Amino acid sequence: MSSAIRTSLVGLLALVSILALPFDAAAECSSDEANIKLALPPEPLAIRNALFARLCENSHGELVDITDPRLAGRLTKPKGIVLIDDRSGNPGALNGNLLLGFMVDLDGRLRESTIILSSGDKKLDEQTLKIWPYYRYQTPAKLDGRPVRVMMYFKFKATTNPRDLPPPRKR
Repeated sequence: MSSAIRTSLVGLLALVSILALPFDAAAECSSDEANIKLALPPEPLAIRNALFARLCENSHGELVDITDPRLAGRLTKPKGIVLIDDRSGNPGALNGNLLLGFMVDLDGRLRESTIILSSGDKKLDEQTLKIWPYYRYQTPAKLDGRPVRVMMYFKFKATTNPRDLPPPRKR
C-alpha cells in the first residue's frame, strides 16, 4: 500500500473517530417558547421571556432553561439549597401564591429574581423578592457534566396556616 493511500486512510479514520464522539453542548440562549414547558397566560409568559432575554444578554449567551425538554438526561438540576442569611420569609399574615423566575449562577447563587405570576398581594411579592437573594445552591446545575447557568422557577406559597408551615428549624 502506498504511503499516500495509507496517509489518506489514517486521516479518514481520524475524521470518522472525531465525528463519532459525542459533543458536549454548550449552554446557549434560545427563546424558542415551544421548548419551554410552562403553562402561562400571555402576560406572565411575556415577563418570563423578557427575563430570559435579559439573563441571556447578561450571561453572554450561556444560559439554559430548566424546563427545556431537549436537555433531558443531560441537565443536572442544582442541589442543596441553603439559607445563607437568616431572614424571616413571611412576617405577619401574608398569604398567597406566586411564581418566581430566577437564574442559578455557576457558583449556585440566585440572581435576578423576578415575579412572573404575582400573588396579587404587593407586600408578599416584595417580601419574596427581598428574601430570595439570601438563598443559594451548594451545587450548581450541570449540562453534560459542566457547570452551567440555568433559569429556574419556584412556585411560592406563603401561608400562616400551621398545617402548611414547615416544621421549626432546630438550632
